[in-house]
Amino acid sequence: MRLLLRQFQSPLVLILIFAGVVAGALQNWLEAAIIVAMVLGSTLLGYVQEHRASHAVERLRRRLTLKTLVRRAGRAQEIALDEVAPGDVVLLSAGAIVPADAVLSAATNLLVTEAALTGESFPVEKRPGEVASAASAAERLNCVFAGSSVRSGAGEARWSSPPAVTPSSG
Repeated sequence: MRLLLRQFQSPLVLILIFAGVVAGALQNWLEAAIIVAMVLGSTLLGYVQEHRASHAVERLRRRLTLKTLVRRAGRAQEIALDEVAPGDVVLLSAGAIVPADAVLSAATNLLVTEAALTGESFPVEKRPGEVASAASAAERLNCVFAGSSVRSGAGEARWSSPPAVTPSSG
């Protein structure tokens, strides 16, 4: 209903409505009827087109939901990125987007692109292990970060709360 009412907010439609009112006030019924028919035709056509477009966008959005592979309850399953929960083991492979900050438990030749986070233009090799708690994000080679992407290799990372990296105070 809101979509139909929005069709009447167009300046052209408002001008035509005004013209129809003026024609009716001057008792030019034929002109008033023609203008009303034009307004109704225009708004109905606009409504149908916008309704179809919004449904097409919604179908496309559902198709394009970013997904990731996780292990839950001992079995691998593909889920939407926003459904990843603490405790999930994220299975990483080339082309995967890292859904959350996580600590690596296994890695084989794992290269991750994290230029948006650290400014490093080349992929960074990631491997499991211990890192000092005061280490910067760039020094945390045992962590993968949300939004970064796997360039090559494979790995497993566990997302836990709190996040793997805390902001530095400096």
